[in-house]
Amino acid sequence: MEPLGPADPRELGPIWIGIEPQFHTGRGHLGIHLDPSANRNANSDTLGCVGLIRWDDTQTLAGLVQRRNVRTLVVSE
Repeated sequence: MEPLGPADPRELGPIWIGIEPQFHTGRGHLGIHLDPSANRNANSDTLGCVGLIRWDDTQTLAGLVQRRNVRTLVVSE
């Protein structure tokens, strides 16, 4: 988890949680970040990342990752 800076798009929010999938994606970087424009305007696009719509959800997840020292995220159907 790392803070985003002034050179990063504001739309992503202040926090980036990097993820490393165990399959080929063709992308250099993937992460979990804020995407408040999801399905609302032309700025909505995560390009394969996980975009959280609400700021509170982003803060909650970041806090959990930090407090619990999360290193693995399992996604299942």
